Amino acid sequence: NEKNADSICALLEDETGPRGYVQKAGESAAEPGKSDKSWDYFVKKTNKSQRYDFIKEIFEKSIEVQGTYTDLAPCNLIFFNDKINFIDLESFRSFDLIFDKKRRDYENFDLNAWWKPHETAKRDVNRYLKSYLKDCLDIEIDYEIDSLENFKKTLEVLNGNK
Repeated sequence: NEKNADSICALLEDETGPRGYVQKAGESAAEPGKSDKSWDYFVKKTNKSQRYDFIKEIFEKSIEVQGTYTDLAPCNLIFFNDKINFIDLESFRSFDLIFDKKRRDYENFDLNAWWKPHETAKRDVNRYLKSYLKDCLDIEIDYEIDSLENFKKTLEVLNGNK
């Protein structure tokens, strides 16, 4: 949406459906020359309120659309027009895939592919969300975000830590 993908200027489609997107350049949220998974630079470039609002919006919209970004790492974010923007939109996965190993029609890949779509998505959602909460907001949770119930529980924790 306009809060986290303001840099998108065109969606590309053909007769088979969505094919990609065109995006305006922004500043990487990952520090050049450092780990692309470290939140240090992102934290330096944002304030706690911005970081809180960004992740809260993601949790709320994810519940609304029943899916989320599975590769939430600084290397997949940019700063554009004073907003935090995703640049890896193709890492969006349905909750059906992430939590129940069932793909939606738009998830056009084999669930038994060598890269293990379900296992990878489930692992990464848990890993990246917990990392963001800890490193960006000083919120530690002692459970795995491995179900829709725990995803919603994490939003409740987030709401209690404003």
